[in-house]
Amino acid sequence: MRHHEGWGLGSYCFFNVDPTIHNAHSFEVPDRPEVRFHDLLTVSLNGAGVIDNVINDFGGPAQGTDTVPVDVVSYPAS
Repeated sequence: MRHHEGWGLGSYCFFNVDPTIHNAHSFEVPDRPEVRFHDLLTVSLNGAGVIDNVINDFGGPAQGTDTVPVDVVSYPAS
């Protein structure tokens, strides 16, 4: 992917058996200036398991039972 722009994307995790599961990120994209994303979110729906980052190594972890989305307004950060 050389050029791409995404808007309003979301991802969730629902791990109901093994709380030690860790997914590195919801979205993995090439690190290029022509690849941009806006208004991303990741949420944990059950509290077991974790998505460590929203996109690549950016954005906090989605975890816990509060089902609070982790938002990334812009990637790469501007």
